[in-house]
Amino acid sequence: MKLAIEKNLPTSIFISEEVFIQPVIVHNNEVLYSVITDFRHTFNGGYLATFDEIENKFDLNKSEIRYFGDSDSFINNELSKYAPGDSLYLIPESTNKRIMAFNTNGVLVDSNFIPPLITNDTLDTPIEALYHNVRKSIIISDQVLDVVQEFNITGMFITTYAPKGGRAVNTLDNVSGMAFHPNGNLLVSVGWGTNRNAIAEFDIFGNFVGNFIIPADSIMDSPFDVLVRANDVLIPAITSNGIHKYDLSGNYIEDFATGIVFPEQVAELSNGEIAVANFSSPNSGIQIYPAGGGNFTQLLTGVTGNRGVAELANGNLLTTNGSGIYIIDRTTGNVIETKIAGVSARFISLYIVEENLNNAIFSVSQNSINFGNVAKDSSKTDTLMIRNEGDAQLLVLNAFSNHADISIIPDTGRIAINDSMLFEVIFTARSALANESGYIIFRNNAPSTLDTIDFTASIVTGLSRPEDAIPKSYSLSQNYPNPFNPTTNINFSLPVSEHVILKIFNINGEEIETLITKRLAAGEYNLKYNATDLPSGVYIYTIQAGDFMQSNKMILIK
Repeated sequence: MKLAIEKNLPTSIFISEEVFIQPVIVHNNEVLYSVITDFRHTFNGGYLATFDEIENKFDLNKSEIRYFGDSDSFINNELSKYAPGDSLYLIPESTNKRIMAFNTNGVLVDSNFIPPLITNDTLDTPIEALYHNVRKSIIISDQVLDVVQEFNITGMFITTYAPKGGRAVNTLDNVSGMAFHPNGNLLVSVGWGTNRNAIAEFDIFGNFVGNFIIPADSIMDSPFDVLVRANDVLIPAITSNGIHKYDLSGNYIEDFATGIVFPEQVAELSNGEIAVANFSSPNSGIQIYPAGGGNFTQLLTGVTGNRGVAELANGNLLTTNGSGIYIIDRTTGNVIETKIAGVSARFISLYIVEENLNNAIFSVSQNSINFGNVAKDSSKTDTLMIRNEGDAQLLVLNAFSNHADISIIPDTGRIAINDSMLFEVIFTARSALANESGYIIFRNNAPSTLDTIDFTASIVTGLSRPEDAIPKSYSLSQNYPNPFNPTTNINFSLPVSEHVILKIFNINGEEIETLITKRLAAGEYNLKYNATDLPSGVYIYTIQAGDFMQSNKMILIK
């Protein structure tokens, strides 16, 4: 992936119903891509190829190509038929573990909007797919995995969005429907486990911020969907057999409807009425309720065992069940057309293609970090200043490294227009290797959505920082032993973190060697200096740390 970025090569290629391609191996400084031809069985017909071979074999004008780095982040030839403002209905189906896209007339426009996945643990039973207009991604609730997964619109898996860090059944268990609160947070239904009967709330980074609706068995039991309206929130619950109404602060108001055996998705129609996809008998089908609730005014039974429902542009309804996707007549309930048969289809959500008139722009203070010499089992800290030079809020969605010895604090952040934020990068020398290198990635919502900073470090055993109290003042001690042959110890103290320069000069003031030029944390330091290559004589060692400067003499006798 890193080499593909450096060489301005694609980091993913997807040709609908044909191949999925990603960089996986570096061989002789060349990127080799995995070419997956069977989405259900990765190794069936899969092979490795260079990008030149891929260009010669496939028509990339029919592909979705993803780039990271300074080039265009996304060339979406396959989806170029979608113009800004176009509306798509996204429908997960768990038979093939994919997300399909229909237009608002009910026409299937992409059977693999997010394709069948090449790993078995990314999705199991997808229920609802929502477009996250801040993160510019698709988030998908999974009923069995108990998480909300995140994908880009080419179908590449990004991360487990909620709960951040991965599955946590004390927060999410048996999840199904989701919705966005007006404050931008995500609301997720919790049907089982220790947090059963709650509506969990997550911020834009996927952090659990508490329950929007606390567990309350006597009111809401086994919630299955979340519908946020202008002034309230409707929650269908399958064990309490009803739809419950809450205010926008999560306080219970009243029951919107009762006596519904297994209500799954609820949708607000253009005239304000509420359509309910009722899974079980009695009254399985689509139930239509007045905007204020009460008893249903229509029962449409052309399709039963219903899971999802949405209104089409012509007023008819698109609905799903465990056997497929259908268009039914809004008045009679009769099936007009079976769109897809033989799949276990789920909830239906609207995605409006955005026109990116406003974008955040990611800018970083330096493109590389050299930690210099780092004592074994000690740490060094450097900083990166990230600035937003765009005209929209910049979100650092997560910061991470390919190296286990790097940590970034903080690992997320919001940066306003023309504002900046400081991130600490800490290298802890756990390895016994002399030289270490790697890269740090800041994933963000700017058009170029992945930004990479290289780092290097040299692990030494002669430099140490004791784990005692931080010194109160700067100092440079006399080396010992002195005279010496050929090694000696140089001690210095820093009361605060400073950029340190430590150099060796000969008696004529000519620079011999630079031992340190890097920011160091506050503390006591010991450097073991080896002068094997120097002739006998008097030498001067000098330190500069902020405004502090000091020099001492040392004598080498061989």
